[in-house]
Amino acid sequence: MNAHLSIDLVNFDRAGLGGTIGKTLKCVSWPERQASECTWQLEIIWEGGTAWTVRSKPTMTESGHEMGALQIEESHESSLSPDFIRAIMPIDDFVLAGYRIASALENNVILDCAISLIDGGGRELVISTAPASGAVSLCRWGEPRPKTEFDPSSFVWGLEVTK
Repeated sequence: MNAHLSIDLVNFDRAGLGGTIGKTLKCVSWPERQASECTWQLEIIWEGGTAWTVRSKPTMTESGHEMGALQIEESHESSLSPDFIRAIMPIDDFVLAGYRIASALENNVILDCAISLIDGGGRELVISTAPASGAVSLCRWGEPRPKTEFDPSSFVWGLEVTK
């Protein structure tokens, strides 16, 4: 039987994740000295001040292999750490219409390793674990898929929630 490392939601739950549908995405930010395709932290900021801090949560398997599932912590934009200068990518006209969570299987462990945020026009923002330990990557619509610790073609997309 496979173990399952599900997406780790901090300060909210799956119902709260679904409650984001219909909200407008304001911007995405990350530490300025890093890149959106491999950063230790992404911040998804919604109109109204809700913020998600997205990280990879490294976990060691019995065989000694490290892998990561996504962690999303919900807070308010005003509580985000002022300790680093941010690179900010504004997002225009993106109202969340739904999301999907992707899982990958490795060493008998199923990991929730990506989330796709989808607007009403079908544009996607995909956030996935990155090859570096504890890192995540961002891919916007029209961009090549980011490097991830897993082959993106092996992702199994499930749990699609739409309004």
